[in-house]
Amino acid sequence: MSRRAPQFSTRLPMWQKRALYTSFTLLATAGICWLVFEYFVRIEGEFGPEHSPWQAKVLMIHGFACFAFLVSIGAMLPVHVRLGLLGKRSRKSGYATAAIVLFMALTGYGLYYIPDDIIRGWASTIHWIGGLTSIATISSHVWLGSRSPKARKSVKKPPLHKWEAHANDPALQPELQAAE
Repeated sequence: MSRRAPQFSTRLPMWQKRALYTSFTLLATAGICWLVFEYFVRIEGEFGPEHSPWQAKVLMIHGFACFAFLVSIGAMLPVHVRLGLLGKRSRKSGYATAAIVLFMALTGYGLYYIPDDIIRGWASTIHWIGGLTSIATISSHVWLGSRSPKARKSVKKPPLHKWEAHANDPALQPELQAAE
């Protein structure tokens, strides 16, 4: 008797979706808040207008959310990304998502370590433009995956043991059918 190879779905488990969506929402919200504080909010200081003290706190939240988001992305690599590369659905938006996540990670790393203020200013502008782009890119990848008819179907794994195959067989459970 030959066994069929197990089939897996590219859909994320609920715990992974929650971790990914929560960390990305926190990351994007903190990034947008930083932009608002940087360009639109000034408080009156001892020597004139200065940055809000909340700007540094929002930046720390942004950094923490970045680590959580990158861990969530790393958790997707073994199954979701690998099977997504083998499949035919949402591949272009997956490539775009991977590219923008890598771009954001590299420019964020650069912002942390670039000592020159002029280059750092340019890197900051490039990073927040990429951040706004990443919101659209990642959201479109999620939306395209959720609207695919194949994505809504759950793929059942074959039973591992003979007794599991019979446990769910309705023909072998007449008392359950009569009770319904």
